[in-house]
Amino acid sequence: FFRNFGTNMLSGVTLGQWQQILRDNRFSIDPSFWPRAALITFGALPNSLIALTEQLQFGGAIDRTEIQPPLFILGAWRSGTTHLHNLLAVDQRFAYPNLYQVTSPNTFLLTELATAWLMDRCTPQQRPQDAVKIGVNEPQEEDFAMCALTGQVNLLAWAFPRNATFYDRYMT
Repeated sequence: FFRNFGTNMLSGVTLGQWQQILRDNRFSIDPSFWPRAALITFGALPNSLIALTEQLQFGGAIDRTEIQPPLFILGAWRSGTTHLHNLLAVDQRFAYPNLYQVTSPNTFLLTELATAWLMDRCTPQQRPQDAVKIGVNEPQEEDFAMCALTGQVNLLAWAFPRNATFYDRYMT
């Protein structure tokens, strides 16, 4: 059930960004994935409304926020970057997004307190490939947020494998 209908890298997308992703892929979705695409589509409308509300409520404060110089972690998959990210997250000098924030990048300021618990109940306790702990409050890389925010991430090749060449250009 959760594989087909649970939280995924596009569950936080807005309607406009979802339409752009669909256009980029010529609306080509295999019939077995139509239920998931329908769920993403139905979720995109409230995401859009909440994102607009969030922008109106917090946009000014976000724009005035002073961002400290970032620390970038670069490395190939399976090379220990997640472990390093988790170690740095323990240091209070650093900020990081959590799983809820990267899957709901447009709406987490208004929705996290009320709905993160549900996502946590539906999330496995660890990643299947390496037993790394996961949960809504655990550090998470920004790749998933970029799926919903820009539609220009190599991870979208997982969702649209026939268009992998299009998304491979974002793996630089």
